[in-house]
Amino acid sequence: MVRIAAQAAQDESLADRVVVHAADVTALPFAAADVDVVVATLTAHHWPDVPAAVHELVRVLRPGGTLLVVDFGSVVHEPLVAALAAAAPTARVERSRRWAWGLPALATWEARIRA
Repeated sequence: MVRIAAQAAQDESLADRVVVHAADVTALPFAAADVDVVVATLTAHHWPDVPAAVHELVRVLRPGGTLLVVDFGSVVHEPLVAALAAAAPTARVERSRRWAWGLPALATWEARIRA
């Protein structure tokens, strides 16, 4: 997935503005308020400590930054929303669902961290 994302950035001539990393979600290799956008795709259901993961993701986001999580909605919705409320109580969180075969297959949570 990391390789695909890096290639997509290259293909779209965004490699000078997009950096792709794989790291422990509870110990990211970034300073506080160092990142504009964090994307976690189909990883949240593997996080052993959702509150710690969300806290770390919010920590590295700049004010006005965006956290985008795409995952299986029924599995992660409640712990993710609770962790976002604790880590970024003033964030605006929006959720949408993607349907497949008549079922809500994936959900997307977009949290905008207030400046």
